[in-house]
Amino acid sequence: MVRSLRWRLQFWYACVLITVVAGYGLFLYFQVRDARRKEIDKELISAANYLDTSLRNFEPIPKDGMIRKKDGPPPKKDNPPPPVDRLASPNERTLRELTPPGWPESGGRKGELYYVIWRHDKSVIKAVDIPPDLEPPVSDRDFGIDALISNRREFREAIRMGPRRAIIVVGLSTVHLHDEMNRFAGVLAISGLALLLLGLLGGWVFSARMIRPVRKISETASRISAVNLSERIDTSRIDKELADLAVVLNDAFDRLETSFAQQARFTADASHELRTPLAIIKSHVELALSRPRSPEEYTSTLEATGKAADRMYSIVEGLLTLARADSGRLDLIREQVNFTGIVEECLLLLTPLAEKSDVRLRSELIFAQVMADTGALAQVVRNLLNNAIQYNRPGGEAFVRLSREVDSIVLAIRNNGPGIPEADQSHIFERFYRVDKARARTSGGNGLGLAICKSIVEAMGGQIQFTSSADETTFTVKLPELKTGIEGDV
Repeated sequence: MVRSLRWRLQFWYACVLITVVAGYGLFLYFQVRDARRKEIDKELISAANYLDTSLRNFEPIPKDGMIRKKDGPPPKKDNPPPPVDRLASPNERTLRELTPPGWPESGGRKGELYYVIWRHDKSVIKAVDIPPDLEPPVSDRDFGIDALISNRREFREAIRMGPRRAIIVVGLSTVHLHDEMNRFAGVLAISGLALLLLGLLGGWVFSARMIRPVRKISETASRISAVNLSERIDTSRIDKELADLAVVLNDAFDRLETSFAQQARFTADASHELRTPLAIIKSHVELALSRPRSPEEYTSTLEATGKAADRMYSIVEGLLTLARADSGRLDLIREQVNFTGIVEECLLLLTPLAEKSDVRLRSELIFAQVMADTGALAQVVRNLLNNAIQYNRPGGEAFVRLSREVDSIVLAIRNNGPGIPEADQSHIFERFYRVDKARARTSGGNGLGLAICKSIVEAMGGQIQFTSSADETTFTVKLPELKTGIEGDV
C-alpha cells in the first residue's frame, strides 16, 4: 500500500463503504425474494384450498369422467344415447369449469400457473396447463390436509390431500420469478455501484479537506529556516486534534528561535571577549616593536601580554567547560568530599581579596559531606564567594552559611551589595551576561562564572538559586547529603 495517510484513509473508507453497500444490497435482495415467494405461496395455497373445498361438494367422479343417472329406466335400444354433456350432472359441468378465484377463465397464467387433481390411484380428475411429464407425488405420506409448499424442477407447488384421498397440486413456474429477481439484482448492482462511486468521490474530497491542514503545517514548517524563525502555524482554522499538534510545533519553533538567538548572542559575546585580550596583546607587541626598548619596558610589555593571555585562557577554559556540560560529557569524579573543608579553604584563599575590597567575611558552618568532584565544587564556592566580595559595597559583609535541610546540604552566600535589578534576574545564569558590564570587565569577570556554576551543580545532582533585594543578594547551592553508614554504597 502507498505510504500515504490520504490513501490509507481512502482504502479503509472504501472497505467500509463496499461492506455496507453490498450488505444492504444482499439484505434487500433476499427480503424482496422472500416477500415474492410468500406472495406466490399464499396464492398457491389459496388455490389449493379452493379446489379442496369445491371437491368436497361433489359426488364421487368415475374414472371415465361421466356420471350417469342412478334412477329411471335404462335407455331404449332404438334410441341412441344422448351426448355426454347432456347426461352430465351439474357437479360434472362445474368440475369442468372449475377455476380458482383470480385465475383467467382459460386457466392459470399461461405458461406459469397450473393445477392438477389426481385420484388416489394416480388417475387424473382434472388438469389445467400442467407442464409436460409432470408426475404425481410418489408418496402421499409427506403431505396432509394442510397445503405443503415444495420445489420441483423449476416449479414451485402447493400440494395437499383432497377429499377421498385425492391429490391436489397447484404450481407455478419460477422462471418468471427468477427473471424478475435477476432484473432486480441488476438494478441493485447498478444502484450500489453508483452509490459506491459517489461515496468514494465524496471520501476522496473529504480526505483532501482532512489532509489540507497537515499540508499547511508542512508548508509552514518548510518555510522556517535560520533566516526566518518568526513564522508560526495559524491554529485558528485547524481542528482541535491538529491544533494541539500545531501548538506543540509552535512551541518547538519558539524554543528553536530562542536557541538560535542565544547561539548568535553567545557567538558575538565570545568573539567580543576574545577580541579584547587579543587586541591588548597585539597593541603591546606593536608598541614594543615600534622602536628599541629598555629591558624594563620589554618586561612590562610581556607582563601585560601575559595577563591578556591568562584572561583569554580563562575564557577558553570556561567555554570548554560549558561545551562539555551541554554535550553531557562534563567529566566529574564524584567521591566523598568534605564540603566544610572546601568552604574553609575558599574563605582562607579569598580573605586577602576581601580585605583589599573592605569586605568582612563571616561564616557559620556545620560539618557536612557530599558526593561531588572536589575541584569542581571548589570552583563553584570560589566563584560565588568572589562575586559576593567584588559586587559588595565598601564596608559590607559577605556571610557564608553551611546548613542541613532534610537530606540536603545547603550552602548560602549572602552579600550586602546592590541587589540585582528585576529585569536582569531572569538572565543571571546566561553566558556572558553581566548586570554591570563596565564594572565586570574592570574586575576581570568574563560573564561565564554563574553559567559554569549552574552547569557543575546540576551535573552533581544539585540546585542553585538566588534571591535578591535592593541591598542584599543570596546565592544558595543545595546538594544531596552523604549520610554516615551509606557512604560506601553511594
